[in-house]
Amino acid sequence: MPKRTHLALPTLLIAAALAVAGCSSGKSTSSGSGGGGGGGGGGASLPASPAASASDTSSSPPKDQISFKVAQSTKSIAYFPIDVASKMGFFEKEGLKVGDVPVLGGDSKVAAALGGGSIDAGAGVITDFFNLQKAGLQNSVVATLVNAFYVDIIVGSDFKVPSSGSLDDKIRALKGKKIGVPAPGGGGEAFLNYMFSGVGMTTQDITLVNLGGSGAGAVAALKTHRVDALDFPQPVAQEVVANDAGSIYISPARGDIPALKGQAHGAVMALNSDIEKKPEAFKRFVKALADAETFIHDPAQSQKVQSLFADYAGIQDKKTLQAVYEIMLKEIPSTPVMTAQGYAAAVNFHQTAGLIKGTPPSYDTATSSNLAGRALGVAAGSASPSS
Repeated sequence: MPKRTHLALPTLLIAAALAVAGCSSGKSTSSGSGGGGGGGGGGASLPASPAASASDTSSSPPKDQISFKVAQSTKSIAYFPIDVASKMGFFEKEGLKVGDVPVLGGDSKVAAALGGGSIDAGAGVITDFFNLQKAGLQNSVVATLVNAFYVDIIVGSDFKVPSSGSLDDKIRALKGKKIGVPAPGGGGEAFLNYMFSGVGMTTQDITLVNLGGSGAGAVAALKTHRVDALDFPQPVAQEVVANDAGSIYISPARGDIPALKGQAHGAVMALNSDIEKKPEAFKRFVKALADAETFIHDPAQSQKVQSLFADYAGIQDKKTLQAVYEIMLKEIPSTPVMTAQGYAAAVNFHQTAGLIKGTPPSYDTATSSNLAGRALGVAAGSASPSS
């Protein structure tokens, strides 16, 4: 086991999912289905492309309104498209009554909510998909929110960077260091396992320091030398740079790790049984997210997008906000359809990090036979509108 300091008890998603599965006999009942629970007729016609849907503000919402409950793990950059869809009225436009989207404070809680039937869809990381499958809860990735591994390694200003600057040398330079993570056993630790596996290291070669989920606390820990480096999701890296507290050392989103390029990471999952109960609702949900992602990438909406994210993430510093906006455009896809390449990259990461064993589910299984693509007229395995 790696050395740890100030560690809380790990929250293992798989344990939570199994516990919920035991309580619910592996079945999920979709709460809040309202009068439109069956997802009957009256839905809006499928747009020719996500862009066409986002630009069409003159169409009236479907007369039938379907209740649809969504929750998300944290307020990281990965789940921003959901906030945009809510704030800009894209859910309402598609005839969905989504309401407030609760932040549950961890992927294990999202998995438990899915298994218990209190939500229709849960936003987390794609690790949740694999863990739920392992727990016997058949589920699918219904939409991708971020096509990049948005966790960075950030070092303090006094950290001695290897002169060669090669990725392997930079990874080896972390040996013996104190590295702050939001929580033990999470995506940050998996990222370290993934990198260390290529240079003959393990997490026993470093000391993990549990800093909790506060970005401000992480920046303070780096500035006061409580830790030598941070292993945190964005926008912590941008906050560190803006505060002159250090620099971004290794960033998959920046392209530092070619094998992780385009990796499906932040995503929305749902139990297959719930998708079968409310197929029309899930189609509308995908289309609303497509509108949101198109809106985020629209240059004419740059200031509005930044304002929305500042409110969403509680960012006041303009330098930090600009940096986050620039990286956001590289990470958030223009369509919520998970590509075959993005899924393959995710499988590779999880296998190398030791998170999954054996033969992983096929791309077709993972996407519920291309549910998102069928909703948007996008061919399976690609992110381009089908002709």
